[in-house]
Order: sequence, then C-alpha cells, then structure tokens
Amino acid sequence: MITNYYKLDKLLSYNSMLNMVIGARGVGKTFAVKKYMLEQAIYKGSKSIYLRRRDSELLGIDKEKFFPTEILRQVFKNFEEIETKNSRAETSIRFMGNNIENELKINSKRIILNDKVIIYLKSLSTSIKLKGSEYDEVDTVLFDEFLIDEMDRNLRYLPNEVDLLFQFMSSVFRKRDKVKVFMLANATNTNNPYFAYFRFDYNDKNTKEYNYLKKYGVVIHIAPNKPIDLSHESLDDNPLLKIMQDSQIFKSNVENEFTVNNYSNVKKIKNGKLKLYQIDCGNNNIYSIFQTGDMIYFDNGYEKNLNNITFDKNLISDKSTYLSRSHFISKMLRDKFYLNDIIYSSFEVKYNVMEQLNNIIWGSKNVW
Repeated sequence: MITNYYKLDKLLSYNSMLNMVIGARGVGKTFAVKKYMLEQAIYKGSKSIYLRRRDSELLGIDKEKFFPTEILRQVFKNFEEIETKNSRAETSIRFMGNNIENELKINSKRIILNDKVIIYLKSLSTSIKLKGSEYDEVDTVLFDEFLIDEMDRNLRYLPNEVDLLFQFMSSVFRKRDKVKVFMLANATNTNNPYFAYFRFDYNDKNTKEYNYLKKYGVVIHIAPNKPIDLSHESLDDNPLLKIMQDSQIFKSNVENEFTVNNYSNVKKIKNGKLKLYQIDCGNNNIYSIFQTGDMIYFDNGYEKNLNNITFDKNLISDKSTYLSRSHFISKMLRDKFYLNDIIYSSFEVKYNVMEQLNNIIWGSKNVW
C-alpha cells in the first residue's frame, strides 16, 4: 500500500490556476492529481481533461493502470474489486465502493464512471479542433509529462507550444476562473519553452522548493527527491541503483536533478560590442547579434528600422529575410557554435535563439 505519496495540499493553498510539479519518477505526483480528479468527479460532479502532447501518447496509455487500485481504494469507501475486463479498445473495472457497485470504463478518448463521462483524454497537437462549449463542466486539466526527455531524440515540442496551451485553456475554461491546470514532469531539461516564457531561472542551489511567480500567478513546485519506491532503499540494498548512481538517469529519476541544466554561456556583456545583425525568433522575440572579440553575443533589444534575419521559413516577412544553411552568416554562426564562441544575455534569449540555430546546426528544431 502507498502511504508516502505526493500531497497536493500546499500546492493548492496558493490558489493558482496553473500549477507545475517537477519531481523524481515515482514520487507520486501523477497518482495525487489523478486521485484529485476522481474525487472532484465523485464528490463535486465536475469533469477533467487528461492532456498529452500528441495523440500517439494517448494511444500508448496502459488503460488498466490509468487508475491504480490504490487510488480506487483511497477514494471509494469499502472498496472491493469484482472484475476487470480488457479488450483492445477498452478496459472495464467493476468494483464495490461507497456501498454500491460501480463500473469504470477507460479507453483512449474518455473515462466513464457509472455511465457518466468524468475525464476526457485529449492531445495538445489537435486541440485547435476543440469546441469549448462541450467542456463547460471541466474544472481540472492534467498535462502529463509536459517536459520532453532530453534522451529521446524522437520527441519534439510543438511549434508555439506555450501559446497553443494557453489557447487550449481559453477554449476549455473560457471566462471561468475556479479551475486548475496541473503540469507534471520528471526533471529532464531546464531548456524548455515553459521556463523560457515564465522567465523561470532554475538554479540547483538557489531555487526554492515552491516558486510562486507573482507576475503570472503560477506556482512551480520542485518536489523533493523522495520517490515512493526507492527512497527507503540504500545503494547497498539495491544493486541496480548502485550501478546507475552516477548516471543522468539516476539524477533525473531518483534525485530529481535536471538532466540538462544548461545555463552555460549565459552572461551580460555591457562594453566592447559591435552590432552585426538582428535575428527574428518568432513571437515578437527579436534580438541583436553583436561581435565582442572572437565571440558572438545575442542580447535583447533591436532597431525597428533595420531588417532581421531568420532561419525559419515560417517567419519570412517584409522585415525578416530567410537564410539557408549554406548562407555565409549561417556558416559563421554554426562555426561559432561548434567552437563554443556564443554568449547569450539571458536564459530566455538562449532558448529562443537556440530554437533558430537548431535549423542551421542540425536542420530541425527542438533537438537540444
């Protein structure tokens, strides 16, 4: 039985609409939010949305384990399982609880309790098709695994993903404010569009456990590294942990350290700069490109009367000129990148510029 699972109480005390929880694998964050969604459905009659980035992630969900038995046991009084049936399309769980017989049906589109939909399963990539009027009773959204694992090169953030999430929230909630969005992830990469948008400068030594971003009304919880299934074990007790203790997997999944915490080459330079170009990174993010000694320096600020360069064909405009990978400026910046001769004025600048440089370094976005 799980007794030391993640608790939502303090997170909920901030009364924030958007709540991020980043914790080691097994700390129980997903368990806690799924339990919260089920309780909201049973005792308040509200519905939820379980959100993933793409449809393919929803198809890969283990339907039988979406609600572990322990969640049902904690939510329903006198829980007793009767029967579980699995088919390719759906899992059906019959059980006694709250003094009645219940049936929970789970498929790749929705979760139904006693013939009533309680949770919709949606993908952010197809959310543009969403009709908000269908979700008037949805008060909770769980965006699971919102940070991409750096070690999986097949995964990519969606173009303009932050704006896409905000549009999704606006479509679902409209003008309602008594709602919650939980964004859950393992500690993978600090270089992500969400930290960049909220200007959250994560630092291993100085970042607090609970971080309330007053400007946005957002809470980011860096959960303690106390995984349910590993915290009680010493390295001598678990030979696998002993083998992997110095690996990035151990740091991310057990110790809740980000596998990529890339604040290298981020610093302010005030003097000795020669302006070369301006780069359009999209979403009104236009930065100046300077030369300082042998280094290239990207900084905030630009001149409206000057044209910009971009490495993204989608950003071509009267003010922004597209440069191919073979252009001499592209080659120069690529060489500087390989020589580690590029400096960025802030983490936000670094993230947005790297989104562009990926196009001329590897030929695609979101590789780093």
